[in-house]
Amino acid sequence: RKTKAEALETRNQILDAAERVFGERGVARTSLHEIAESAGLTRGAVYWHFKGKYDLLSALWQRVLLPLDEEFAAIDAELGSDPLARIRAKSSRVAHRIVHDPRTQNIMGIALLRCEIVDEIAAAKAQILRERDDCRAKMSIEFAQAVAVKQLRKDIDLDTAEGCARLIHEAKPLITR
Repeated sequence: RKTKAEALETRNQILDAAERVFGERGVARTSLHEIAESAGLTRGAVYWHFKGKYDLLSALWQRVLLPLDEEFAAIDAELGSDPLARIRAKSSRVAHRIVHDPRTQNIMGIALLRCEIVDEIAAAKAQILRERDDCRAKMSIEFAQAVAVKQLRKDIDLDTAEGCARLIHEAKPLITR
């Protein structure tokens, strides 16, 4: 029997292999056998930790998302009374991870470019899209708070992605003094 630490190490080996193989071949064209082989493990070991590609894809997404959620919580705690500072800090943190963190780059590439929609992974893709929508809803709340405390103009369209993107990239001219 493996210890918890050994089981976690095996799980991470599988995730690392899945990230590699999904990135090379795409999700639909990758078998769990190929992932097991790439990890130097048996297919049974993969199935011990994951039910299938859906679970693997979800776990890969969570492995990137959870540290970011922790960073966002720290930003909220530090800048709780300044919504515009929270928006800037979170936007900066996301941009930094996308530019400088290879794991984030890999998972974004898999989710956006290598994740063909097939029945087997449709639920994982739907979960990722729900989490994206939740993030956008939270951002809209922070933008509304910034408007309420007169850090941003009232005429900003908070409900569109274009409005959010414009605010992130052009926040300085929008600040009212």
